[in-house]
Formats: sequence, C-alpha cells, structure tokens
Amino acid sequence: MSTPLTTGSGWATAETTRGVTATQQAMWFDARHDPDSVHLHVSFAVRLDAPVDPGHADTVIHHAIDEFDDLRSVFVDVDGRPERRILAARDVPAWRCDEISADDLDDALRELHGAPFDVENGPLIRFQGYLLPDGSMVVAIAAHHLVVDLWTIGLLGAWLGQAYAAVRRGEPLPPLRRLGSFDRHDEIESMRLSGSDRAAAVEHWRT
Repeated sequence: MSTPLTTGSGWATAETTRGVTATQQAMWFDARHDPDSVHLHVSFAVRLDAPVDPGHADTVIHHAIDEFDDLRSVFVDVDGRPERRILAARDVPAWRCDEISADDLDDALRELHGAPFDVENGPLIRFQGYLLPDGSMVVAIAAHHLVVDLWTIGLLGAWLGQAYAAVRRGEPLPPLRRLGSFDRHDEIESMRLSGSDRAAAVEHWRT
C-alpha cells in the first residue's frame, strides 16, 4: 500500500528566484551532462521500532520544507546558465509510505537513492517511509547534492526525529537552526581558491 501525503495549508505559497553559487553551477552542468548519474545523490535512512503517524510526519516535514528553502530549490536553464527558483511549499510533496517486505528493503533503498532527479522541475528531495511486516519502519531521505550535502542531510534527519517526538508529546516544534547554505559554502570556496589551490582546482574541472 502506498500513501502519498498532501501538502498542508498555511505554508509558503509564492515562488521566488535566488542566485546560484559557483559550486551549484558546476554541479548543474555536471547533472545536465549526465542526468542519470547518481554520484550527486545524497541519502540517509533510519530504522524505527514503530510506524510513524502520518499526520505528525506531515506536520514535521512540511515545517522543514517551509523553513529551509534549499529543500524547495529547482534550477532552470536560462540562456545556457542555471537560475535557482524556490518553489512554493505546496508544490513539494511531503512524503510517501509503502508497505514492503524485509527482503525487498535493500532494493527499495537503492532505488530511492538511484532514481533520477528533475533539476528543472523538482522536487530535489524525497522523503520515504517503508513499513515492514514486524511493525517497524524505515524512514529514508534522498536528495540531489544541489540542495544538500551529507552533513546537512544528517542534521535534517536528526531534527526530524526530535521534532516528531515533540509533536507526539503535544509540545512545540524545536527550533530549526539554519542547516547551512551553499551561499556560505561558496564564500569559503572562493576564499580557498584565491590562494595556491586555484590552479589545481581549475585544471581538475577542465579535465
């Protein structure tokens, strides 16, 4: 059984446009050159002892999507260059939940990680639950590196767990601290590449 959850009301509703960092430009060109490659995919999974309540999960995931606009980013082609657009939260599906056998779990996780992302239309992140016959659940996140990195997705997974527990207890959601952004990452990279590493980096990306 597959249960897609719909977006809620009261979330960010307007699509906006943002700048693209040099790092994101490089990854965008890479993704355009080889759209079926998985080397820019990032994933995370955790096994829980009991199923997740769909309503609580919907609340928590939509809060993250609404607050962290990188999760709503898509990258469109404008005259051969990427332009980053931020989708309204209502246009980003929250998650899916599928019943699955233990024998099929590994294949399902590989499929989630390897499924292509549409960088122009999104979404560039997927939230997926797998309900196992023993009553446990695996919650997985897969995303394109254009919007998260491995460190960020780990922090996101940890926050989702804390937030879900708070919702179950009827408590306010914990603060969603800024998980990081490519703007700051690009600033650090620019500082690094202004030094002796620049020539080596340029030669790497040319070959």
